[in-house]
Amino acid sequence: MKKFNLKNEIIERNAPEKPGIYHIYCFNRNHPIKIGRLLKADEKGILSIGSTKNLKRRLKQFVYGSIKHSGHSSGNRYGYLNLANKRKLGSYELKFSFEIKKKCEFRESELLRGYMEKFGELPPLNNREPLYDHLKILGYAE
Repeated sequence: MKKFNLKNEIIERNAPEKPGIYHIYCFNRNHPIKIGRLLKADEKGILSIGSTKNLKRRLKQFVYGSIKHSGHSSGNRYGYLNLANKRKLGSYELKFSFEIKKKCEFRESELLRGYMEKFGELPPLNNREPLYDHLKILGYAE
């Protein structure tokens, strides 16, 4: 998936007003920042995986939440972490990628479950586990 800088003017030009899955990444000079996780480091720098009915609106909500600490929950958390850790992170930028998909919640659950299996926990800015019904369909729950 192509990655774009997470800025309102770039979201406006590139993100569609369609349903889909999105990833938000942390980069430094066009290289992903490795994120330490429970089982092993995430070399792709994934901060969040989500689904939405409108990709453009959701990504803008993330940006707004990261600045105003009001709006999208992952954006809010990022904003607070950014303020607390500016010195530790140094120079970095956020990027996003997306996949247009009509029935996206199931795909989001698959991606989150795969991330949890690989790294032992959710991406740092995600706050909900994959949907239980979707886990049953995938054969991970009874």
